[in-house]
Amino acid sequence: MANPRYYKCEVISYYLDHRLVAEHKDKDDKDQTVTVSKPALDSPKTGDESSLLIWIAIAAIAAGLGGFITAREVRKRKDRD
Repeated sequence: MANPRYYKCEVISYYLDHRLVAEHKDKDDKDQTVTVSKPALDSPKTGDESSLLIWIAIAAIAAGLGGFITAREVRKRKDRD
């Protein structure tokens, strides 16, 4: 798609006693036309290329270790009582 062009439609009308005396409207006037170009969209590089699977595995290991330590402490308390 080509760059879009926008026109500012300027109409100047002058009435005297409810009669149109003078009017100006020129859509081909180059001073009233703006051409818009599409900006380049370059996404910045974040540098984060780590695998999500590694973080899921670390979280699972931490949760398992936390569960093991909690279960061991609960057994120790039951044995004392």
